[in-house]
Amino acid sequence: MDILAMTTMFIDHLGISLFPDNEIFRIIGRLAFPLYAYSLAVGFIKTHSRKNYIQRLFRLALVSQIPYMLLLNTKGLNVIFTLLLSLIVLIEFEKYDSIAKRITIVLAGCLIATVCNMSYGAYCILLVLAYYKIKGIKLVLAHVVLNIVTLMPPIQMYSITANMLLKYQNIRLVNKQIYRYFYPAHLAVLVGVKYALGG
Repeated sequence: MDILAMTTMFIDHLGISLFPDNEIFRIIGRLAFPLYAYSLAVGFIKTHSRKNYIQRLFRLALVSQIPYMLLLNTKGLNVIFTLLLSLIVLIEFEKYDSIAKRITIVLAGCLIATVCNMSYGAYCILLVLAYYKIKGIKLVLAHVVLNIVTLMPPIQMYSITANMLLKYQNIRLVNKQIYRYFYPAHLAVLVGVKYALGG
């Protein structure tokens, strides 16, 4: 599933940066984010060191920020920051049995993601949480509802199809380091192409 996540993400960013009028790139790209969000939720469960997991994501987010800003002409924070915040929310969420405290933690995470203009914002926090807590058809329904209540563009409904692929999560064909650093690397490549073409 790692190759599919990487490929669809590349196609999505290729479309948004170089072919903004061709919707097919964005439709294909809708698969990418749910796959990465699910991967984070699984990683949270399986990791031997949450501290190291946080540090890895933070380094990756920092490395990715400049190419992200250059490619998309934005001052917002890239999605690795949002995934990092989602991980922290999961860690804090798990510490408490109190529903009130859990809701407060999730709402705080959503607020931070929104105020800091993080890519995917509160949507990311809630989708990662859904992947952590919900299974089966209820997960698909939760994903649909989430797309609606967070006012995502209609094209985001194509992301629902990614849920059919989650069972292949354990199929890993790419080295972990390549998988992790593909994000900043492909952004940098696309920035180079964009500016070479006079973008």
